[in-house]
Amino acid sequence: HTHQNKNNTNFKHVLLLPGSRLQEMKRMMPLLRHGFEECERKLLMRETKKIEKDLEKEKMTITPVVVSASSGIVEQWLERYVAGWNEERRLARESSDVDVCSLENRNENRNENQNENHNENHNNVDVILIKQREFGKYEALTVGDCAVAASGTVVTELGLLGVPTTVVYTASWMTESVVKRIAAVRSVSLVN
Repeated sequence: HTHQNKNNTNFKHVLLLPGSRLQEMKRMMPLLRHGFEECERKLLMRETKKIEKDLEKEKMTITPVVVSASSGIVEQWLERYVAGWNEERRLARESSDVDVCSLENRNENRNENQNENHNENHNNVDVILIKQREFGKYEALTVGDCAVAASGTVVTELGLLGVPTTVVYTASWMTESVVKRIAAVRSVSLVN
């Protein structure tokens, strides 16, 4: 269903690529999730302000798409992680429904569309997990309008496919402290 919305400017797919090794994923996935949720919150707040000015405008939907490496163990871990994340998003939506209902009861004169917008702007879609073994790596990568990827070969592949990408990585505190002392730049991404 991601390709059918690809040409619609109101539907955006953000690829989250946490790496290919299990330990790396366990370290990177919470960071990618936090970054996505922070961006989602800020974009949807900005979008809500636009909608309040023009109630006829269709709202943007931002879908997180996690792409797994081809390892079975990695896929299993990501399936559990994404299922938990989706459950938290569903609970947040339900909580948002309760908040909207209580607001409606307190103020019956409030514009109906504003209540709908408040409800829709909170974690409005589930996280999609794409398994490379089933979908194909390059097909999976072309689903995204942009990507946040752990440093590695996938950064080169995304670049060749023309997908705008932010590269992230975290190392052990010891490695980071050594690199900070000898590095001449604040950030770097190596092309594999």
